[in-house]
Amino acid sequence: MKVITNNQNSMRGHEITLSKSKPFPVSRENCVQVRGARVHNLKHVDIDVPRNALVVFTGISGSGKSSLAFGTLFAESQRRFLDSVSPYARRLIDQVGEPDVDSIDGLPPAVALQQQRGTASARSSVGSVTTISNGLRMLYSRAGEYPKGQSILYADAFSPNTPDGACPRCHGIGRVFDVTEDLLVPDPTKTIRNGAIAGWPPAWGAELARYPHLFGS
Repeated sequence: MKVITNNQNSMRGHEITLSKSKPFPVSRENCVQVRGARVHNLKHVDIDVPRNALVVFTGISGSGKSSLAFGTLFAESQRRFLDSVSPYARRLIDQVGEPDVDSIDGLPPAVALQQQRGTASARSSVGSVTTISNGLRMLYSRAGEYPKGQSILYADAFSPNTPDGACPRCHGIGRVFDVTEDLLVPDPTKTIRNGAIAGWPPAWGAELARYPHLFGS
C-alpha cells in the first residue's frame, strides 16, 4: 500500500490519499444501523452502513462479508417485504431466511445480485433466472377483469413449468421433438445387427450377437 501511495504517477495512489484525507461525512440518521449481527461467523457485529453511497465490504475468505451483505442486510429487507404480501405469493419468491440480529434501523428496500451462477436448463429463461416471472404470473392472475364465464386463473396457470400452464404438445419447453423413420434408420440397407438403428449405442452389439436369428447376419 505504501508503494502505491508514494508513487506520484499512480492515479490509484492519489485516490487513496484523497480518501484518507477527506473522510466521508455521514450522520447516524443517514446510515443503516446494524446491531448484534450473528449470522454464520459474525460475532455480535455492530456497524453503521452509509446510505446513498457506494459501500464495499472487504476481507479475507470467511471473514463474514457475504454473511453481512446477503445473510443480514438483504435477508432482513426481504423479510420485511414478505410481511406485506400474502402467504400464497410468498411461495413464489425465493427466500433466504430470517437473519440472526438484534436490530436493523434505517434499512431501505434491497435487491441482491448473488455471486453464484445459476444452472441453465431447457426451461431456463430471463424471467426464471431473475425470478421476475414469479411476480408477473402473480400480476396476471390478480390484475384486470375476467371475461364473463371465465373461471379464476391462479399464478400457476401462467407458468410453462406447471401442468396448469404448460402447453400440452411441447410440455412448456417450446420445442417439439418428433422421431421420424429417416432419423431412426438413416441407412435402410443395413441390418439391425450391423447398426441400422442410429440411436442404439455400439455396446448393444454384444446383446444383439446373442440372438442372431432375430436380427440377421
